[in-house]
Amino acid sequence: MAVRFLSVLVFAMICHSSLAQTSARVLKSKGRKAIIEVTSGERFQPGDELEIRFADEVGSNSYSSSLVGGRANSIAGDFAFTQSSIKTERDNVPSTDSQSSNFVFSGRYGWNSGLYEFGPQVSYDGATVDGENISSMRLGGFFEYNFIEANRPGVELVPTTGVSFEYLSATLDSSSGTGIGLSVFVGGKYYILSDSLAFTGFLTINQDTITYANNRKDSSQTTGLRVGLAQYY
Repeated sequence: MAVRFLSVLVFAMICHSSLAQTSARVLKSKGRKAIIEVTSGERFQPGDELEIRFADEVGSNSYSSSLVGGRANSIAGDFAFTQSSIKTERDNVPSTDSQSSNFVFSGRYGWNSGLYEFGPQVSYDGATVDGENISSMRLGGFFEYNFIEANRPGVELVPTTGVSFEYLSATLDSSSGTGIGLSVFVGGKYYILSDSLAFTGFLTINQDTITYANNRKDSSQTTGLRVGLAQYY
């Protein structure tokens, strides 16, 4: 069965182009599974799948490769320890500067094309600034670019950079407010436990602007370290 499959595969590759020759050989086979080395023509990556389509006329056969299995989608959770510099402005009152430290908890769902990852995310954080308790819920999305190596099955270390944009709903003691947040981050994913479970780590820089109902506006710049786990499937 493996020999028959290889024969069909090689025939489809040869018919794909009249200008190029494609050859392959079986390195190892067991039942209906085979490890095939393509010695010329297309280059494939771990996780690619070959799909052969037959037409009525000889010579119109074709094949294609696509990313499948293992890392097409992800569910991730993480927390970040951050340091913030906050500028507070009120009507008819000089602006003040303050500092805060807090934890941020995040969860997200992602789609992975190999080179790019994107999807929705939700976050929660709380802090105490000048004796006042501030908490916020964040809803938005993220976009990641995987450089050096695409995020495919078989790749263990994936350096990554990205951005996220969030809508904020904040509570300051008895007052509520809304705002926006923008983050830039760089780090990576390391598949130390399995080919589908990754440890994630990122350095982040975040800019938030929140306007409260009591005519108060907070502008903060935050830096921190974000770590967590991402399960791919």
